[in-house]
Amino acid sequence: MTPKLLTCSSLQYLQQGSPGEQVSFTVVTSDLASPRGRATESDVCLGAAPVRLARTAAEVFWALSNGTLAAKKVLTQRIYQLGFCLESTVQYCIRRGGPLYVLGASTLISSVVLVYFLFVFPQVLASDSKFAASCHLTGGLLCLWNITFNYVGCVATDPGSTQVLDKPGYQLVALQCQRHCKRCNKPKPPLAHHCHICGRCVLRMDHHCPWMHNCIGFHNYRFFVLFSLYLWLGSAYSAWMLFSALAQAGELSKRRRGGEAVYPYVLLCPFVLSAAVSLALTGLVGWHAFLIWHAQVMPM
Repeated sequence: MTPKLLTCSSLQYLQQGSPGEQVSFTVVTSDLASPRGRATESDVCLGAAPVRLARTAAEVFWALSNGTLAAKKVLTQRIYQLGFCLESTVQYCIRRGGPLYVLGASTLISSVVLVYFLFVFPQVLASDSKFAASCHLTGGLLCLWNITFNYVGCVATDPGSTQVLDKPGYQLVALQCQRHCKRCNKPKPPLAHHCHICGRCVLRMDHHCPWMHNCIGFHNYRFFVLFSLYLWLGSAYSAWMLFSALAQAGELSKRRRGGEAVYPYVLLCPFVLSAAVSLALTGLVGWHAFLIWHAQVMPM
């Protein structure tokens, strides 16, 4: 029988024999494999990760259905390659869908702000004094301005990369680097890490934030910390004000309906969102405050 060539995500195997016979595999070439089993820049850019994921999943299913000894030996390698392809697919989706994350974050923040100024603030203006209403308005606008300014700054500011080491005047810094990145083939200063989504080494990299469509590094870490802090304050304030508005709306509907309280979804959904975001940011803001307090981050 003519040997059949099976193409996998990173290895090509030669299948010999007919169905029902013992199957032997021989490694022919390694076409898409990258160092340390990581996705290369060309793999992610060309969108080959979803195709490799489908092919590897099909081979794992074939190895599970085939009870031969050779198939069982290959099964372990195929499962590892399946995890690698899954990781590459997630990285590809995060990179290509980055603008959608930014649009989603902006839409959620804008929806909470719109509900506050359309439904909550008029109640504050009608029930409280003018001084209290002016304090609420000033605090809300100040918090909104800081959230918007720091979010735009974090998205638009480049975190800094090792590509600057190629420019004149940085040769001495490059020579002093004791590490070298095997993926981008450039020196790695201390605290610099390679981002598989951006495809470059980022200076003092903290993490890659999909909501920012950017890495958090040396030049935009200050914007990220301030954005997280003001978003946490704004979410907690919005949750408190929306809860008060929900309590008033429920009490009013209870009087009108004779014992049954109805909460409007236009207030309930932003309240759940604000409460969830404030609770989630409590740990994040607390962790970064701990790092800054103990000087475990570089000066911003």
